Amino acid sequence: MLTVLVMVAFKVLDAQSREERREEAAPAWSHFARLHELSCNELNLWGSFKGYPLKVDTEDHRLTRVTVTHTRLFFAIPALPRGVVLMPGGGYDGLPVLPEDATPELTAMLRNRRVRECFSAAANAYRDLVLKNGQLSAQRNGRVPVTVEELEAFIEPAFQLARAFDEAARSSATPNRPR
Repeated sequence: MLTVLVMVAFKVLDAQSREERREEAAPAWSHFARLHELSCNELNLWGSFKGYPLKVDTEDHRLTRVTVTHTRLFFAIPALPRGVVLMPGGGYDGLPVLPEDATPELTAMLRNRRVRECFSAAANAYRDLVLKNGQLSAQRNGRVPVTVEELEAFIEPAFQLARAFDEAARSSATPNRPR
């Protein structure tokens, strides 16, 4: 009987803690949305972030006896070809791409120093990082960003990666100039 009471108390405290974090985070998310001219509804952001379509939200996942909140991010990366899937630890020639998707243009972008650095930073910043059909999706488990600075830090690696892919695509589309 005591075990059941302890479990119920734990669940109540967990739910209360998650709700308190949400209430703590909501003003920062709203302020962040105003700063960047995004739309906001509680812990959901969407709109154009520095020229790139962005969506950030939270989702609760129940794991046996506890619920974990994931902060999720979806970022459009127009420079990536449709149908291509990129993941950390991918599989072609040391690149995060399947062999059948490794076109010369994509391979050149993935070998770009800045793309490699930004991809590595994003892979380290997020859990379940996937780039598919021109969209980056990633998530972070646990603590929801509760300040504007934490939201900036959460979004920045994805933004830098999107920008790096666009810069690499533009530079590979530029013909080589004679020296």
